[in-house]
Amino acid sequence: MVPILIIFICASLGMNNEERRLELERKKQKLAEMRESKRRLDEERRRSMLPQNLQQNGNGSAGERSTLSSQELAEILADVGIPSEPNSSIKNASTEAKPQENGVPQSHLSQTVTSSMSRVVNLELTEPRSIIIPQKDTTIYCKTTQTDDERVSVCEFSMGSQEFAWEGEEDMGHSHKPYIDDMSPTDEIERCLPGFKFKRGTSHEAEKKEVEEEKPKLPDYSEQEKQQIMKTIGFLAFFDQGTRMLERALSEKRDFDQNLANDHSMLYQTKEEKLEFSRSFQDTKWTNGREVLAITFSERNPELFAVGYGVNADKPGDPTGVVAVFNTKFKKESSDYLFHTPTRITSVAFAHFHANLILAGCYTGQICMWDNRVVNKRTPINRSQLSTNTHTQPIFALQVVGSHNAHNLVSISSDGKMCSWNVDNLAQPVETKNLQAKNGSKAIHVVSMSFPQNEFNTFVAGAEDGQIYLVSRHGTTTNQDIEQQVFEGHSAPISSVAFHRAPGNGQYDFSHLFLSASCDWSIKLWSIKDPLLRYSFETHSEYVYDAQWSPTHPAVFATVDADGTLCLWNLNEDIEEPITRLSLENEGNASQGRKLAFSPNGQYIVTGDGVGNVHMFELHESFYNNVKSDEWNKLANVLADMKASREEAEELNETMKLENGSQASSGSVSRLNWDRL
Repeated sequence: MVPILIIFICASLGMNNEERRLELERKKQKLAEMRESKRRLDEERRRSMLPQNLQQNGNGSAGERSTLSSQELAEILADVGIPSEPNSSIKNASTEAKPQENGVPQSHLSQTVTSSMSRVVNLELTEPRSIIIPQKDTTIYCKTTQTDDERVSVCEFSMGSQEFAWEGEEDMGHSHKPYIDDMSPTDEIERCLPGFKFKRGTSHEAEKKEVEEEKPKLPDYSEQEKQQIMKTIGFLAFFDQGTRMLERALSEKRDFDQNLANDHSMLYQTKEEKLEFSRSFQDTKWTNGREVLAITFSERNPELFAVGYGVNADKPGDPTGVVAVFNTKFKKESSDYLFHTPTRITSVAFAHFHANLILAGCYTGQICMWDNRVVNKRTPINRSQLSTNTHTQPIFALQVVGSHNAHNLVSISSDGKMCSWNVDNLAQPVETKNLQAKNGSKAIHVVSMSFPQNEFNTFVAGAEDGQIYLVSRHGTTTNQDIEQQVFEGHSAPISSVAFHRAPGNGQYDFSHLFLSASCDWSIKLWSIKDPLLRYSFETHSEYVYDAQWSPTHPAVFATVDADGTLCLWNLNEDIEEPITRLSLENEGNASQGRKLAFSPNGQYIVTGDGVGNVHMFELHESFYNNVKSDEWNKLANVLADMKASREEAEELNETMKLENGSQASSGSVSRLNWDRL
C-alpha cells in the first residue's frame, strides 16, 4: 500500500513540473512576440523620421532606387580630383588575400568586401566651408606731425584720428603720396586690395560744424515772453535763492593765503575786550533814515533777528512800516527777508512755534503777519481787524507764550487792553481784558511788557505814569478788569521791562528778578517775590530806552540810552558802574540808541539807533561759553547784600522821620509857649 502511495505522489509531482515548464515556455514566447512588435514599431518610427530621399534609397526594389553608373561615378570623382583606381586595387587585394589572415576565414573576408562594394553612396555638390583663424593683433602707430592747419586730410579713421600726407622738397607741386616707410594700415590694406575702398572721414573742424548745424537752435524769446517768464513763481524763487547764496559767498572775507603754521603773531594774540564791535546791518533803500523801534531774535533759528523800523520822513512815497530780517551767521550787511506795511510798526515778535511766521504790532492797533516762505510777497498775509473788540490804540508790547501744543499771542495796547490771540486766526481775539488802576478811575497806558521764563500767566507791564504793574492773566477779575500789584519808584515813563533769562543751576533760580528802564535816567532791579529787594543804577545822563538780561550769564545785563551809550554790567564785579562802555556812532557822530537784544547763545548784542543803523557787538567768551557755576553763588551773595542795604536804608529813613517828627513837635510847642508869652 505504501509503495503505491509513493508512486502516486511522484507521478503528481512530475505532472506539476511538466505543466510549469510548459507555462514558462508560453511566457517566453509571448515576451519574444512583444519584443518583436516593439522592434517593428521602433523601426517604423525611425523610417518615418528619415528624409524622403533616404526612404526611397532604402527601399528594396531596384526600380524605385536611383543609382549612378560606374562611368558617371568615375566622371564625378575625376571632376573632384579623386582617381577611380583604388576600387581595382581594393578588388585585387581582396582576391589575392591569404586563405586565413589574423585568424579570420577567407570566406568571411570576401563576404565583407563584397557587401561593402555592393553598397552605393550618393554624393552631392556642396559649398566648401572655410575656417579662418584670427591672427594676433599688433598695434601700429602712425608717426605723423601736424604742421599746417590749412591742409587737406588725406586719410582719416572712422574714430576721428587724422593722417597727414608728406611731400619732399623735390616733389613740390606734384600729387601727395603716402610715405612707404611709415605707411598706415589703411593705405597698406588698400594697396593689397585695390578693389576694397575705405570710407574717408572728414576733419575735426568739419565734424564740429556738422554737429553744431545738427543741434536745434532755441528760438529767441520776445520781450513779452521774457517778462512773463520773469513773473513766474518758479523763476522768482530760483532767482531769490540764487542771489542770496551768491551774496553770502561774496560777503565771506577770508585770507586763503594765510599760513597759520608760520604766523607766530597769532600765538600771543588774545581777545581781552569784554565788548567788541563786530559789524553793522543795513539796507540802503529801505532802512536808512528810519528809527529802530523793535529788535527780537528767533528761538527756532537763533541766527536770525528781526528789526522793526518807523517812518522815513524824507521819503513819503515809501511804505510807512518796514520789518527786516538779518542773519548773523553770514558776514553780509543786507537783509535776508524784507517786509513792509502801510502803517507804522511799534513792536515785533517771532512766532516761536511757527518758524516761518513774523508778527508785528502797528500804531493803528492792528497785528500783521508775514510768512518768509511766500516768494516775492512783502505785504502781510494776514492781519487783525479794526473793531471795538480788538485794539484801537498803538500796540507797544507783543509776545508769544505757551507750549508747542497750547500757545497764544499776547498783546497790550497803550489804552491798557490786553488781547490773547490764536496765531492761526487773527480775525477775533480769544480773550480780551482791560488793565485799570485800583480805584478804577483811569486806564493804564502800557508801553512795555515781559513774561518770566516758563511762566505764561503772570507778567509785568510798564506804564507811562512811571509805575510797573504785576498782572495775572487768569486771576480773579471784576468787570473784566485785571487785578495787579504795583511797583513804584520811577518818576518818568517806563521805556522797558525785562525778566531774568539765564537758567538756574539747580540751587539758585533768579527768574523772579526783572529790570526796568525809564526816562528818569535810571535802571532799577526788582523782585516779584521779595518787595524789599530793589536796587537803582544811576550812571546814565540821558533817557534810558532799553535794558536786557544776558540769556547765559546770571549777573550780566546791558543798557542803552538816548546819548548812544551802550553799557555792559556785571553785578558780580561791580554794582555801581558798568564794566565797559561803548558809544554808538554814525559816520563819526554819536547816534541815539533805541533798542537792544541779546542773541540766544549770549555771544552777541544787537543795538539799533534813531537813523536806521543796526550794530552788532561780540562779548568776551567768559560771558557766554562755559560760564562758571560760581557765578550763581556770587550773584546770590550780591543780592543778599543789596537786600541788607535796603533794610538798613529803610530803618534809617524811619529813624530820620521820627526825629524830624519830634523836632517838629518840639518846635511847635516852643512856638506856642512863645506866643503865650
